[in-house]
Amino acid sequence: MMIGSYAIIFGVGSIFIRDGVLTFPDLLTAMFGVMFAAMGAGNSGGLAVDSKKAALATRSLFALIDRKPRVADGGGAPPAPRARGELALSRVTLAYPGRAGALPALSDVSLTVPAGTFVALVGASGSGKSSIVSLLLRFYEPTEGEVTLDGAPLRALPLAWARAQMAWVQQEPSLFNSSIAYNIGFPGEALPQKGGEAQKAPAPPRLPLRAAAEASGAHGFVSALPLGYDTLCGTRGTQLSGGQKQRVCIARALLRDAPVLLLDEATSALDSESEAQVQASVDALIDAKAAGGGGTVLVIAHRLSTVKRADLVVVLDKGRVVEQGTWAQLSEKKGGAFAAMLKLQGLV
Repeated sequence: MMIGSYAIIFGVGSIFIRDGVLTFPDLLTAMFGVMFAAMGAGNSGGLAVDSKKAALATRSLFALIDRKPRVADGGGAPPAPRARGELALSRVTLAYPGRAGALPALSDVSLTVPAGTFVALVGASGSGKSSIVSLLLRFYEPTEGEVTLDGAPLRALPLAWARAQMAWVQQEPSLFNSSIAYNIGFPGEALPQKGGEAQKAPAPPRLPLRAAAEASGAHGFVSALPLGYDTLCGTRGTQLSGGQKQRVCIARALLRDAPVLLLDEATSALDSESEAQVQASVDALIDAKAAGGGGTVLVIAHRLSTVKRADLVVVLDKGRVVEQGTWAQLSEKKGGAFAAMLKLQGLV
């Protein structure tokens, strides 16, 4: 098609030059104009798909900005500067909004966690353990029933205050692309200067921050790094290993010293060596809570060997509580769900 266009330009141009209407430089200008116009048209066609994707992404972004969250702030004044840490679920049912027609994640669950106790949630994947934590953090509202903190309905409490009473260590660690000190002390620590470039003498971390890192087992590997606590973690913590990221998150929870500690299977995705190190950090965290005069600890566990010390073990299956009791009580229950899980993991 391009060759045909050039042939027409040459043919018509030669006639115009013969008749004195056009000069040869004008003919070259016309040829280059057609060539660049054709190239631009071809390139713009390749951008059509990208422009459509950009339009769809823009619509999705503004829809997200305009979306009104279902979880509303309860408002009002906090009932106390610091919660005692008593948690309760009363006949709670949870059906996720985005799973129309699916079975509820939780069905008629009633559970009481006294303040200052260590409670373990166990069960198969999809049994509803993480859904309970999501309700406690008010990521979702229960479809039916009530969730309370110190006897007060969570939905009636100030959202920021209620979440400030809980420290959460996720199964997948979440770190900022900033220094280790900033990630442990967030939001109290300052950002590293000049993006974490080498400094002559990195400033020592605050004593509480270092104490939290030592208790979580993070101080050893952090102090061995050239920049120490000023070392950048990378996007989503890519500069650290899985076990290191988890220990940084545990140090953050320790430093926060919230009345309620939520541990969502902190060792499930680690190798054996890292798992042992992180589990030691988790045990240290639980010991620190107990030594500090109490504090509620709620642990989600797949490896049952990690929750032998729990005051209460709650077994869930398909969104329902099927058993409750101590490790000893449930392990002696013949034919029980917990006893079957122990047998599968070779613990009996």
